[in-house]
Amino acid sequence: MENENKFKTFLKWFFHSYIWVGVLLLIIDIISKNIVANNMVEGDSVTVIPGFLSFTYTINRHAAFGIGPENATVSKILYICVASIACIAIPIYFAKSYKKMPGYLRAALMIILAGAVGNLIDRVFYSPEYLHALPDMPGGVVDFLDFFKGSALHNVWHFIFNIADCGVVIGVFMLFISFIIDEIKHTKEDKKLAPVEITTKVLSESEKKKLEEQEMNKVE
Repeated sequence: MENENKFKTFLKWFFHSYIWVGVLLLIIDIISKNIVANNMVEGDSVTVIPGFLSFTYTINRHAAFGIGPENATVSKILYICVASIACIAIPIYFAKSYKKMPGYLRAALMIILAGAVGNLIDRVFYSPEYLHALPDMPGGVVDFLDFFKGSALHNVWHFIFNIADCGVVIGVFMLFISFIIDEIKHTKEDKKLAPVEITTKVLSESEKKKLEEQEMNKVE
């Protein structure tokens, strides 16, 4: 019975920690990249929803959405350093602030961590499935989500990305929204706690007499 209660307590903590969300996202990211790498050649494109979603296999040697230094090796080292810092800092902050942290913030941090780890795996290990495409090039990240291909919107949004990138973007957006919500709450609390201004009014003689009469009537 005691072991069963401990297991239930652990499951409850695991659910509310949202670690499972990060693990699930990381698994989906790894599997999706390997499916693309094993069944497509770089540059191949498969239309899923015409004018909206295509799977276009590309290897990104820069940061998210192709942002970063032109030199692939420099970009790889830079990304590994930044992602490694995030992968260390987020769990430390998560562990220290867990009890005070609202659920949506836990979820946001786990989603960002999963995204960072997913792309870091590509950068560092660059699995054999990817090597057949570019054997002489430094490691990059497998991207395949290509929106609006074949439509006019593709000229505006032409980025190709992956599940890990989506996790980082969604997580950061959640953090931004939570920051705004917290600021609004703090502003409202500050207004409630602000000292009430006491205003004094100088009464005229007639007003004084009226107040005196009212007091007399109350006594009677």
